[in-house]
Amino acid sequence: MIAASPNKLPDKQRTIFVCQGTGCTSGKSVEIREALEKAVAELGLDSVKVDFTGCHGFCQQGPIAFVEPEGIFYTHVAVEDVPEIAQSHLRDGQPVERLFYQDPISGEAVPYYQEINFYRKQQRVMFGQARAIDPTRIEDYVAVGGYQALAKALSSMQPEEVIDAIDKQLAEIQYADAAEAAV
Repeated sequence: MIAASPNKLPDKQRTIFVCQGTGCTSGKSVEIREALEKAVAELGLDSVKVDFTGCHGFCQQGPIAFVEPEGIFYTHVAVEDVPEIAQSHLRDGQPVERLFYQDPISGEAVPYYQEINFYRKQQRVMFGQARAIDPTRIEDYVAVGGYQALAKALSSMQPEEVIDAIDKQLAEIQYADAAEAAV
């Protein structure tokens, strides 16, 4: 059994994120998020925030939700699972093991986002910050360094330097892709 230790620290802020990508939304993730907001409020869990993110690229396992800072990752979440998640995990510190990702090779439950092979073996360039960004809040993107390259390009680079920087980045990506394909 896995204990979510941050619950033992009442002042520790935790966030449960619900994916709102197209695949998860078609699986009622909006309703799941709304039910979580209601359950958290009813339980008086002031140190728990309910939020959402964009697509995580693992639509086959959706709707997905995860709790930070623990990194507990839930798959195939349904509205009916919300009371158990809210009470068992968010209030009592006991994650809901039946909702953990099931490794298709070993059959073992994998509770942590970073231990899932689908994610562990990726270098998430485009969606790497999806876990930390509410796609409706530009402030979230800026907080993780979004637009820094644009600001530099507009404020301190000549047009030729911008083109050279883009060409260099594309060459690095192509090299990395070729190296990965060779493995």
